[in-house]
Amino acid sequence: MAQIGRTAASAHGVAPSIATVPGARHFLVPLTVGTRVVVRHSLAGDQSPPWSDLLGELLAQDSASLTVSTARGPVTVARAAVVGAKPVPPAPVRRARSARPGARG
Repeated sequence: MAQIGRTAASAHGVAPSIATVPGARHFLVPLTVGTRVVVRHSLAGDQSPPWSDLLGELLAQDSASLTVSTARGPVTVARAAVVGAKPVPPAPVRRARSARPGARG
């Protein structure tokens, strides 16, 4: 019998998928403060699309909200608005451009 919140594949040692938690909110458990995450949340009103994604470091979380440090600064979103969330790999390291031989500068 599969465990609640896990797919049959994850019960057999394969990487877990987004797990369902009460209230139809989706999290890859656990979300740890300090981890780089992506959080999909619903937007208020009649906006199109009706959701948005946050990408950055999880700064804080409690029973009411999540705060993510994005490229535009910290963003706090109500847990009730969160549709899905999961940890993601670190951002790729940008390599410095090297001067081409013979280039004028």
